[in-house]
Amino acid sequence: MGKVKIRLIDRKTLCKNISSKCNYVDETIVNQVYSGLIKNIMDDIRLYGASYLPDWGLFKVKEIKSHAITNLHTREKMLLPPTKKLSFEPCAQLKYYTKNKL
Repeated sequence: MGKVKIRLIDRKTLCKNISSKCNYVDETIVNQVYSGLIKNIMDDIRLYGASYLPDWGLFKVKEIKSHAITNLHTREKMLLPPTKKLSFEPCAQLKYYTKNKL
């Protein structure tokens, strides 16, 4: 498989693109809905540790246990503390769509 191209866009461009897909709804309204969606996801993660979006998937916080690593330069062993990581698991519908429609 070849190198994956990543398209980085800013929030204004994203809202403009969503607006055009929704028959040119006002971009400020799209921006407010997008902000509300992000706030809703973050509130769910804070309260329940996860947030499920229909047709998308599950955003959840995973805890990475503390583990030992070796510094390659000094050969010194160090213990990394436990950390948290945000992960995303796509739902079956999104997996089907990306597998069969792309």
